Amino acid sequence: MKSINLENASPVEFYYSPDVVSTQPYGLTDAHPVCGGLTSDGGYLMAGKAMESESGESKTRSFAVRLRSTGAIEWVWASPKNEKDDAANAVLQLPNGGDVIVVGFRSVAGIFQRSITKIAFSNGTEIFTASWPATNAAHHGAWENAELTKDGTAVILAGLTNAADNSNWQFKSYGNVASGQAILQKLPVEA
Repeated sequence: MKSINLENASPVEFYYSPDVVSTQPYGLTDAHPVCGGLTSDGGYLMAGKAMESESGESKTRSFAVRLRSTGAIEWVWASPKNEKDDAANAVLQLPNGGDVIVVGFRSVAGIFQRSITKIAFSNGTEIFTASWPATNAAHHGAWENAELTKDGTAVILAGLTNAADNSNWQFKSYGNVASGQAILQKLPVEA
């Protein structure tokens, strides 16, 4: 096990990076990063949710940011504004300088479904988004974490499904929900 001396670690203030939380040019307001990681080129990734209010209706949007090692923004990805509510709970870069995976939940007809989004590492363009419904159409779910296997051939996803109530986990599930089951899934990484 490797120890890190946090007293000697260099700080990186992501939240104050220019324009991430302003309305220009990225359109994110009240951004709340909940996870981060390192990139193959020595930079950083962070992801989370941004609170939005349009026409008096509040909603959340997933976002991911790629930063250079200096903290300068390389690109920002955000989920579509037409979504009702969604959030990113984990972010990682695929092996060998690959693309970025963002996991969390998306609201589909008012039900939170576990979601995974693949984003181009080079420019932040969304490649695809997929979501998984619970076994009961009225229940909620979310992916909470994503990790690469030691050999880099698969992504392990951990999360929650079949929760009858979503009021306790608007940001992340934290396992503190009224109902539902914890789940673990292994997805192979594309060659």
